[in-house]
Amino acid sequence: MNNFNKELALTLIDSSIEFPVDFDDAMQWWDCRTKDGSLTTRRQLVAKLKQNFDQGLDWTFAQIYEKVQTGRPVDKIYLTVDTFKEMGMMLPSGKGKEIRRYFLECERELKQLRSESAQTQTVSSQPTPRDIADFVSVILNIAGLDQSMIAASAANHVAKYYPALRPSAEDLKKELVIETSEKLLTPTELGLILEQRTGIKHSAQRVNKLLSENGLQTPNPHGKDPAWLPTSKGSEFSKLLLAAQKGIKDATRQHLQWFESVVDVLAV
Repeated sequence: MNNFNKELALTLIDSSIEFPVDFDDAMQWWDCRTKDGSLTTRRQLVAKLKQNFDQGLDWTFAQIYEKVQTGRPVDKIYLTVDTFKEMGMMLPSGKGKEIRRYFLECERELKQLRSESAQTQTVSSQPTPRDIADFVSVILNIAGLDQSMIAASAANHVAKYYPALRPSAEDLKKELVIETSEKLLTPTELGLILEQRTGIKHSAQRVNKLLSENGLQTPNPHGKDPAWLPTSKGSEFSKLLLAAQKGIKDATRQHLQWFESVVDVLAV
């Protein structure tokens, strides 16, 4: 066991044992010699260990009965990986630098493998555009929304996960046109008609409250695109439309708009 190598370094790095390095093995790996070329004695190396490192933290002591026939225990010392590396660098005329190089190579390779593994897990855990679109379609079909609006919502959600697809999503939404024979009105425009009929001023906020109180719309639990969703009762009086977002270039948002016939419900 005189030669230390990369495989040994990798084994020690992956070890779950707190003190995985046998001091007697370390002595051979260090191959530390005196000026005249003779090996440094175990006694000298143990003295250096105790002088520079803390027992219980950097190394530990144990007595093991290796020779059963004698009945005498053998004193064994075990080191942490860091202590093994650091002491090797302290010893003159040894292989400490070579050992440290093996550890550095192994640590770099392990770091790269872990990074690649983390990236793979991140990619595999992210839903694909198809997954997102299918999920949105299932949920919004339950609500009975117009298919063009479902497609627009799917485009929005895909763009949130994949920002690079946002320009394409915006272009696609502009192609989702819903034709109507009757003019559709915003809550602000409904408010003006209500004011003419009742003589009472109706802001857009008040109109939205009336629509909600009459069971025609409900707040969107998933955000503000659109801010309101029609109920089954409100669907016959409304349509979800796409419109340019004010102040945001090339951005479109969904808006719930109403046929004028809904005023008869609200003015009662």
